[in-house]
Amino acid sequence: MKRWFFTLSIFLFLNSLSAIAQNQNEQPKTAASFFEQVDRFGEYEVLRTLDPNSYKGSPYYNRSFVVGEVFIDNKLIKSNAALRYNALADEIEYKETLHNDQEQSKALLKTENLSAIINKDYFIFIKDKGYFLVLFEGNNLGLLKKISKKYCPPKKATTSLTKDFPAAFKNRFLYYLKDETGELTLIPTSKRESFFNENEKLKEFIKEQKLDLNNSSDLVKLVTYYDSL
Repeated sequence: MKRWFFTLSIFLFLNSLSAIAQNQNEQPKTAASFFEQVDRFGEYEVLRTLDPNSYKGSPYYNRSFVVGEVFIDNKLIKSNAALRYNALADEIEYKETLHNDQEQSKALLKTENLSAIINKDYFIFIKDKGYFLVLFEGNNLGLLKKISKKYCPPKKATTSLTKDFPAAFKNRFLYYLKDETGELTLIPTSKRESFFNENEKLKEFIKEQKLDLNNSSDLVKLVTYYDSL
């Protein structure tokens, strides 16, 4: 009888340990654990060997770090962080403070529920697509801007009539409509009016407002109106 009771006690004890371990594994990530992973796995240093004076443009959306905020599941986990968006690498670089120039920057861990505000610009991360700048977010539609950079290596003059061209970073901006399901639709870079003119109300609005759809602010006006229909 005692032996059976002892065996049962051991069985219940082991089951309780298993339940505790499972419960701990199911706990949501805290801000501390998130930044621990950033420090451990997210180190990134871009273009270490390139002299900034040797090329035109920049791999960054804005060169300088600015004060920003980081969110997970729309919950603030880090305020007063030094952030900047590396458009070439599609990374948000992070430092603890703006005041330490010697601190090595790290890249935030890419995860679908991550977002950040950098100098009033709101960035979201979409799985398999990268970071997007949110230009407008309505009840039914959103307007997203994909910012990327192309690195063009230097070119030497081939004849005495031509000249050398330094290395350069060139901007590329793509715009997407985001519907209420999260589906993205690319807005063509050319013939944008034709894309929207399939809707008669939008066609009339473009004409009345004299919108230039190559201008991002006019594009925001149009999508804001589109969302209200």
